[in-house]
Amino acid sequence: MSEFPSPTSIRALIEQFILDRFLTKTEKLAPDDPVYLKLQQQFDPQTWLADAARRVSQLQVVTHSLKAIHPDAKGTNLYVEPGQLKRRELVGSHCLPADFEGDVVGNAAALDVYKFLKLTWEERSLLERALDGDEALIEALSQDRVEAESWVRAFADIVEPKGTPSSHARGKQIYWLVGDNPASDEDYRLLAPLYATALTHPVHARLSEARFGDHAKAGRKARREDAVFQGGYADYLNLSVQKLGAPSPRTSLSSIASVAGRTICSPRYHPNGSHVRSRPLYALSRFFPVSEGGHQ
Repeated sequence: MSEFPSPTSIRALIEQFILDRFLTKTEKLAPDDPVYLKLQQQFDPQTWLADAARRVSQLQVVTHSLKAIHPDAKGTNLYVEPGQLKRRELVGSHCLPADFEGDVVGNAAALDVYKFLKLTWEERSLLERALDGDEALIEALSQDRVEAESWVRAFADIVEPKGTPSSHARGKQIYWLVGDNPASDEDYRLLAPLYATALTHPVHARLSEARFGDHAKAGRKARREDAVFQGGYADYLNLSVQKLGAPSPRTSLSSIASVAGRTICSPRYHPNGSHVRSRPLYALSRFFPVSEGGHQ
């Protein structure tokens, strides 16, 4: 990425972003090349912004995605801020901080628009400003206020679901008992679970840092050498890795593609650590002996 002085306004930040993309696209082209001249017109700030406001409809920012369940699933994805979720004792998306990062699904060719919306000015992203109808962003986008306001609305719509709520044949579906009679169909609700991408990505980052970060490596080295180490480190045992996404990262979630489809899974233990005596199904003890430790 090209080096620029720090921008002094939102408008300068926007123009810097567009110029940097133009320079990247044209770094191997001569100024008199017809392709260079075409790209020069395409990356004129107002032309690019108008095109970005059109292409943003091809994307959706999400916190819960169907795409990770199956890369070809084409159902509803959701954007739900943590503050809108019910607080629970167990870990969930409600634990995320106010400055959490969502994920994005849609046409990979339009991902530059999402990168644009992630630009930050005075500790607020352009997406946050668009969602709030920020006056400073409106003034920075265009001298034509009507045009600028329409662009802001288009950018803010990136968090809205596309079409009517729906699942897909390649998504998962679970019948969940909500009543007292397991034999009654009316006591079940059909659930379509989504992948909590806004939660799993920071968890993956934290676990990766604990496993492979320089601080953790130094701590383990000190332990092997029986040396003093300040700060401590954490070990997460019995982890497994689940592979998600399509063969091509362009068809996957942005966060999944960034970690090559690897999702770290922790072991599932009983909350109080005790073992539950288990019995084999159908009393087939001659084939499945009872285990005191809860495992067959």
